Amino acid sequence: MKFEELPLAVFAPTIGARSQTFVKKHTNELLPGKTLTVSRKNKHDDWDVSGQFFNLELEVRYSPYQSLKNRFYRSINYQPEIAALKSALKKHKVRVIMSEFLDWSVQWIDLANDLGITFFAHAHGTDINSRLREEKWRREYLRYNNTGGIITISEYSKKQLIDIGILPDKIFVVPCGTDSQPNFSPKTNTDKIKCLNVGRMIACKSPILALDSFRRAAEKNNKLHFSYVGAGPYFQAAQQFVTALQLQNIVHLKGGVPHSDVKQLLTESDIYIQHSVLDPETGQAEGLPVSILEAMSYGLPVVATKLTGIPEAVEDGVTGFLVEPGDSAGMAEKILLLATNVDLRNTMGEAGWRRVNEKFSWQHERAQLLHIFGMS
Repeated sequence: MKFEELPLAVFAPTIGARSQTFVKKHTNELLPGKTLTVSRKNKHDDWDVSGQFFNLELEVRYSPYQSLKNRFYRSINYQPEIAALKSALKKHKVRVIMSEFLDWSVQWIDLANDLGITFFAHAHGTDINSRLREEKWRREYLRYNNTGGIITISEYSKKQLIDIGILPDKIFVVPCGTDSQPNFSPKTNTDKIKCLNVGRMIACKSPILALDSFRRAAEKNNKLHFSYVGAGPYFQAAQQFVTALQLQNIVHLKGGVPHSDVKQLLTESDIYIQHSVLDPETGQAEGLPVSILEAMSYGLPVVATKLTGIPEAVEDGVTGFLVEPGDSAGMAEKILLLATNVDLRNTMGEAGWRRVNEKFSWQHERAQLLHIFGMS
């Protein structure tokens, strides 16, 4: 049997997570039809991959003697799923592997080296902030000095990696790109000024501080409304906050929704809010949120915090405003300033739209990655 040549393989822990649209971009649009996607499960059946999908959990078939076979495999240190994967990589003549998340990707370095395949790991979030607190991972990450390298999303995270001993010439800064909109559409004054936040309700995204910032602004401007898209461990606390402060008529907690719904909300909104912080307990923080870039691509001025890679995208006073993490009063002031000035919203929104098109578009990310892989 003749196997189709697939020069690129994209490895990911799972595919289909709504919060990981960048993984879908890499599997489906980086090298369409010429990519082997390697993952353990497909979380959503509506997420098809472009090219071939190798599911480690399904490729190794069950037999009536599986438990006996597994015991034998362990005794000789044999992993049938790895053998099947190696066979697939060889048959499809894969030349480059890009694996998502540094901590999960370390396990594949030896496999790539054994097959003579150039290996890159893509760093996104937790793997380049809270993991760096742990000696185990700082030590493991040094193995990337003997690979093709690490692709990371900001200059801030590059510096963090250099600080633990990664060689500078092994680090490539390529921000996650978003689909750029062809035109900027100015907004007009309306009876409602709609704010939006999109992101999982976790500690480093501090949904309560975002809600508190909006609450302070809404007390002084009754035109303000807020939609928060995202589920997570802080969702119930957010519901309690909204109920306790009687904000139900102006705050809409959407939970998790399809990306098509997010696009519609971006089209309808006037201001984007994101109050990112450093989680003191775990060290988790944002990298450079795709949600902010997507909001800018829709021409929304952004009010966010001055943290990690965010200032590399949001130019304070140009495409939006930046405040210190934890300063909900300061964020409320910036929301009010934008709410009372449609011309300022449009000026900043257009500046953000242009910045995304120039530096943070998917087309820009794709071109950079293919150049790094020697496939351009």
